[in-house]
Amino acid sequence: MNRFRLASRELRNHYFRSDDPDNPWVAVQRFDEVERVLFENMVSAPLGLPTNRYKNVNPNIVVVPGGSFGVPIMINRGKDVNHGYWDHPTTRIDANAKLLFVRFFDWDEMGYMDNQYVMVLIAECSSDPDLIGRYALIESQYVRFQNAA
Repeated sequence: MNRFRLASRELRNHYFRSDDPDNPWVAVQRFDEVERVLFENMVSAPLGLPTNRYKNVNPNIVVVPGGSFGVPIMINRGKDVNHGYWDHPTTRIDANAKLLFVRFFDWDEMGYMDNQYVMVLIAECSSDPDLIGRYALIESQYVRFQNAA
């Protein structure tokens, strides 16, 4: 996963970043297709995972927060990923929650990407069932990835 994160970032920043002020989204849309194929060939196929379109919830990849006391997390206010407000009052999560991988994320889609965050879907959370079904962001440095199978 980390090799994919770095490869995706480098391809995007060096070859698909647009400086065209009139139509900057064209490069982003072109890169989406490249990133999808990159994910399939660097993650899904080598791990023998069923093909799951990148940027969709992937039930085959579990994101595990590190640390004994949990890690910082930004949880979406609503249960729709497009809600856009990452200000839920819960700000830490531990390994007792089941988090499913969605994608790597950065705030500025037009600027240089670092893939700093991992977007997840909270699938289980015994300490706070209200969090189930919400999308969240965790810095990639705080997590490891596991095959759900």
